[in-house]
Amino acid sequence: MQINNNMNKFSYNPNFNGKMRTRILLETISGHFVNINKTDAADRFDGVSNITDIPVAKLKNKLKDEVSLKLFMDIFGNFIGEKFPKLLSESQDYTDDLFKMLFTGQLGSKAAFNKIVTKYDKKLGRFVDINLDEGEKKFFSKYIDIFE
Repeated sequence: MQINNNMNKFSYNPNFNGKMRTRILLETISGHFVNINKTDAADRFDGVSNITDIPVAKLKNKLKDEVSLKLFMDIFGNFIGEKFPKLLSESQDYTDDLFKMLFTGQLGSKAAFNKIVTKYDKKLGRFVDINLDEGEKKFFSKYIDIFE
């Protein structure tokens, strides 16, 4: 597995094909989802699909409820966090920043949330490119089959 950071979802590097939004990747690694709305779910499914080569339709079919989505994303996030300790550390810092926002009474403030997101976009890039090797992709392809 390799990693490359960039600011543009559409930038092309032939060595990398698994783009995922930095904020969503950090949430996935930490297991703390800020918002699972249609847009976030679509971005999350697109990112996981790009990284694992599991078709988006299969992800949506197998992970159609919050429990199955949470279980799959926890395993996926733990895997990425173990492979990349820096991303694990950043996800913990991201979670801490979100809790600070909560405790300062800014919960629900889009401006405060965007400030946190911008901080990590500047630090890591807006999108993170991650490539899994074929064995790792096969693991996730088999793992998703346990969900009905």
